[in-house]
Amino acid sequence: PDFYAHNAAGYSFSSNDFGASNAHNNMPGANFPSDDDHHGADGRMGKPNNKATAIQQQVDEVVDIMNDNVKKITDRQERLNQLGDKTSALQETSSRFRKEAKTAHRNMWWQNKRLTIIIAIIVIIIIVVIV
Repeated sequence: PDFYAHNAAGYSFSSNDFGASNAHNNMPGANFPSDDDHHGADGRMGKPNNKATAIQQQVDEVVDIMNDNVKKITDRQERLNQLGDKTSALQETSSRFRKEAKTAHRNMWWQNKRLTIIIAIIVIIIIVVIV
């Protein structure tokens, strides 16, 4: 049987156009399946179709895995962006906290010094009054 196909330009050609035949089945000691062995009773392809289906299933699985990986990469990128935003906010908050802590420390130091000076003045006044 001739095999007819169309190439990308739309031209039809047959396997006989390229010198192909079933001559390989006539070789001594050769046990090649005939072209008819691949066709079932309904004229459709048999084993090669099963192989094509299996390969298509594998391709579909790989495509699903790749789509899942792309989704995971996108989700990861979103989380990294969120983490970067949180890091920036935390850095800004820590800088503000450091400045406020220095200001509070300075204020407490001055308050402690004022209290020490007031106590010293009161002690001096008491000593002057007693003496």
